[in-house]
Amino acid sequence: MHNFKDLTGLSFSRLTVLSRAENSPSGKVRWNCLCLCGNTAIVSSSNLRTQHTASCGCLNVAATKKSNTTHGKNKTAEHKIWIGMKNRCSNPKNRSFARYGGKGIAVCERWTKSFEGFLSDMGHRPSPAHSIDRIKSSLGYSPWNCRWATIDEQQNNKNNSVKITSNGSTLTAAQWSRKLGGNAHLVLSRLGLGWTKDEAVSIPKGMRRREYYQKFPNLPPLSNTLFPVEE
Repeated sequence: MHNFKDLTGLSFSRLTVLSRAENSPSGKVRWNCLCLCGNTAIVSSSNLRTQHTASCGCLNVAATKKSNTTHGKNKTAEHKIWIGMKNRCSNPKNRSFARYGGKGIAVCERWTKSFEGFLSDMGHRPSPAHSIDRIKSSLGYSPWNCRWATIDEQQNNKNNSVKITSNGSTLTAAQWSRKLGGNAHLVLSRLGLGWTKDEAVSIPKGMRRREYYQKFPNLPPLSNTLFPVEE
């Protein structure tokens, strides 16, 4: 039988000892305790004295809740953008990881650790049309390489802004896409499938390359020149 000090009636942080409890499997003396929140807990003498256990567990719950709501913006667009930014750079299961974290794109330490730091540096996005944009696409997310930008501004800033010259006109891939009535990625998607630059910017939206040549068999083939990238 171990010698022990009777702690009945004593208080430790949020816990007040009510009575002896059964010893732990390893023989440690334990006590039935009442927490200030009204719940009970069984705690060893050593954990009470060192305050390793200061509550029934409610303090941990409160701390987690506070951490999740301190900034008060955990459901805002900025917070969702922050979460998405970190996920595509660090979570291999994220569907965009291959284009971000898989290519070495990372989030700076300040922003990784703190949403408040991110919001302080970036401020609120100017409008629902704005999202986070890396000024230099080869670098990661940081205060000195990011801005709020619209889709058009982003397309004219990144790899999707490669310029394509066809029939005497030079436009960005996004501009050619919009001219065809498609989304900003239409022309780049076609180029990725092996279409030539003239095919990508000339064939109507929704029409396959084979369908085009079948429909217009008497027209000369569109250029077989691969698209140039102009800085």
